[in-house]
Amino acid sequence: AIMSGFGQDLNFKTIGALEIGTVDSVSGISTNSGNANLQVDGNLTQSNPVFANLGIRSTSGDVTLTNASNQVNSISGRLSGNGNSFSFITSAGVAITGVGPVGGIETSNGDITVTANGDVFVNDSRTDPDNEINAGSGRVTIHVTSANGLLETDDTPSDGTNILGANIDLIADRMELD
Repeated sequence: AIMSGFGQDLNFKTIGALEIGTVDSVSGISTNSGNANLQVDGNLTQSNPVFANLGIRSTSGDVTLTNASNQVNSISGRLSGNGNSFSFITSAGVAITGVGPVGGIETSNGDITVTANGDVFVNDSRTDPDNEINAGSGRVTIHVTSANGLLETDDTPSDGTNILGANIDLIADRMELD
């Protein structure tokens, strides 16, 4: 899907799984500074990249958005199926924040993995500012792969924890953990 108008959002809901691919020669999802809000009731996968701010809601199934060409400025996700995992790769930096009706990334005891070839900022003051990333009993891995890349969390104005999980792996050349 291509949204060419500046700031226009794409809102898409399906009662099954969704693969971000090619339809009628249109590849992936692209917006012009807009949000792509996706609600799925199954696995969300991709064979083509996403160029949009991305908000994801899933009632069942894993989210696996691991196309190395993704360029997503802001991402959020809410997975309510127990044990479903959230995996995301972007070729640039990303903010884990509020997109559309969803804030931060939360699973019901599923693993969360975010890999970025640029700085990663974790902050969602719009929702519960103490839980921007919450994997319950799942593992959280945030990996900043760029040289001198920054991983920054900001819990302002709260003094709580930004990242919750049974095991937490934070990998970056530089970190500012507030």
